[in-house]
Amino acid sequence: MLLKVRVGVGVGQVTVFGGPARRRGWSDEERVQILSEAFAPGALVAQVARRHDVSTGLIYTWRRNFRRRAAAT
Repeated sequence: MLLKVRVGVGVGQVTVFGGPARRRGWSDEERVQILSEAFAPGALVAQVARRHDVSTGLIYTWRRNFRRRAAAT
């Protein structure tokens, strides 16, 4: 069960996870799309993260992991 609640106008958003699945999952295609947006010239990682409801740290982790995978091949 996923419940999103808006708290006030422009104040913030709370996401509550319930049930057995407590983590959100992203496909590789979704990750690549978010990464390409986040690291496009002039883009701000924080804005892209907010738009996709992802932490900035997770975006940087994805980028590091993709770079490692690419270097290994």
